[in-house]
Amino acid sequence: MELQFTKMHGCGNDFIFLDCLKKDVPNLGAVAGKLCDRRFGIGADQLLTVRPSKVADFRMEIYNADGSEVEMCGNGIRCFAKYVYDHGISKKRELEVETLAGIIRPRIVGEMVEVDMGEPILEGRKIPVNADGQIINRSLTVDGATYQVTCVSMGNPHCVLYLDDIDSLELAKIGPKFEHHPFFPKRVNTPARPGHAARAQARWAWPACSRAGRSEKSRFISKAAICSLNGATTTVST
Repeated sequence: MELQFTKMHGCGNDFIFLDCLKKDVPNLGAVAGKLCDRRFGIGADQLLTVRPSKVADFRMEIYNADGSEVEMCGNGIRCFAKYVYDHGISKKRELEVETLAGIIRPRIVGEMVEVDMGEPILEGRKIPVNADGQIINRSLTVDGATYQVTCVSMGNPHCVLYLDDIDSLELAKIGPKFEHHPFFPKRVNTPARPGHAARAQARWAWPACSRAGRSEKSRFISKAAICSLNGATTTVST
């Protein structure tokens, strides 16, 4: 099966885009696993699709490199808006995009794209985590070590670590341990930040989709430049 794709990234969080508005691609979870492989595929954090929607301008699907489908990605939806605008699919500078996390509204501002992802979800069971109330500086043991974690959802669950010695973090080793920990019934993104500054930018994240943005008042605004490689073609065995 031959597929035309576009490769994009926002803040280093990279994506493969497939236009599924007129032609469906079957078994997208399996396709994502092959295309996102960085050794034998194109290589990306996630595969994103552009689809028609009955309730918004478009619908966005997001598949991780392991083939699992997830609710939202701030960098991904910014790239989505840039993709449909640059390809002439829509000339609207503000879109309504259907996602598994609800309707998200990215907006093109000059050469950049910003998205208001709404108010953060802080209630534990709604994030979700297996605990009640707000999860702030809670002790969590992962792979034999105890961390102080703060949890929040911006459409998908995040577990934030503040570390004094962030450069010693073995992300590739500990990241999957957090992601699949039983405390997180729907898995989790784990951004790690230096020190305890509440507005510090994430230095490392697992998976990479946690790198986006900055907080502003009680809402989350993600805004940054985007790069893309358009119109390449690949062949996928089915």
